[in-house]
Amino acid sequence: MGTLAALLGIALSAHIVSIDDYPLRRGCAPDEPVVAHLKRGDPVEIRFRLAGSGGGCYKVRVQSGEQVLEGYVSADALSDVEAFDEARRAAPLTSAPAIIRAEGSGVVQSAAAGGAQDLGARAAQLIQANRPREALELLERAVRSSPQDSGLLSLAGYAAYRADHPRLAVDYWEKALALRPSAAVRRMYEAAKRELEEDRSGQKLVGTRFALRYNSRRMKPETARRIVAMLEQEWSRIAMELGCRTEERIVAIVQTPEEYRRTTDAAEWSAGQYNGRIRVAASDQTRLDERTRKIFAHELVHACLAGLGEFPVWLHEGLAQKLSGERLGAYERGMVRRMAAQGQLPRLENLSQTWARMSTLHAKVAYSTALMAIELFLEEHPALGVRNLVHNPHLVVQMQNELDRRLQALQSAKR
Repeated sequence: MGTLAALLGIALSAHIVSIDDYPLRRGCAPDEPVVAHLKRGDPVEIRFRLAGSGGGCYKVRVQSGEQVLEGYVSADALSDVEAFDEARRAAPLTSAPAIIRAEGSGVVQSAAAGGAQDLGARAAQLIQANRPREALELLERAVRSSPQDSGLLSLAGYAAYRADHPRLAVDYWEKALALRPSAAVRRMYEAAKRELEEDRSGQKLVGTRFALRYNSRRMKPETARRIVAMLEQEWSRIAMELGCRTEERIVAIVQTPEEYRRTTDAAEWSAGQYNGRIRVAASDQTRLDERTRKIFAHELVHACLAGLGEFPVWLHEGLAQKLSGERLGAYERGMVRRMAAQGQLPRLENLSQTWARMSTLHAKVAYSTALMAIELFLEEHPALGVRNLVHNPHLVVQMQNELDRRLQALQSAKR
């Protein structure tokens, strides 16, 4: 088992079901339908916590016999939830580019392999360049001419989703799935349906480069205007650092933490995602605080890099932390050094997949390693800088190998 897999195993084994024949429900309320009855000693992965009576309610993934189940249980059914709550308070706040973006790559490839290859490839290029509305217009015309082309329907759904039209995306994906089953399309279809059921952010405020969606019952218009102004300012700063631009308005969505997790099924430690749209969880929606600014800035870096090309996740996350103002604390630096000394530090080349499903401990290691790598890069190559790096992608693998050697050699070096 690799280091990261081992860490994930540690996180999972830290929690078990402590009451025999305990009901796993579809929601937190006591009248929610029962999915299954759990056995005492079943290992549990806690996905996130919702506030409530009796210490709260936890969404969990449970290995019960040969089955993997998901549902909700009360705190009194689990062992050592205090350790989970303490770990989540110290965990990162933002996630890597969401898993739905990875699924989108499968949809794009599927469409390009269909009957209208040239049109599909052109639409895919527009989507990847953060121009989904333009791609949607192109695809809508094509679908009218070829309504039985499942590849075009799948890609039209992806363009609609990226353009912030989830209802239209669901309609296109239903038609595509009726013509040809696809695991990637099915996952995106289910995610969009969940969003339609859970998202309450229907009010929209449009700026020069951003369209903000929010719940007017929770956020006042003046707070929304401040957020749009902040987005414009942060984008200008980040775009100057990295050399990116956007042809279309970027959609940003503000939700409560509970709505965010129900909509995205994100891990407990996550408070922000970018999947063509920025989605942020904000506990206090009466004001714009520094924590919320950092989360938005983090996701803006993802949006910027997505328009420049394909980059490994460690580079995305290291730069997103650095440019949003995050700093490694003494604990994180010590953790990285200790793991390097013990030969347990993950290599950057192994941090290349989506991080959205990581455990809290797993995420802490991955984020700290990525930020340490960026700091080492800036120390060693101040003249090159991050802008030149991301505009010369052939250098990324070279730098990745160099940084891996530097990280593995940290050992107990004081830094």
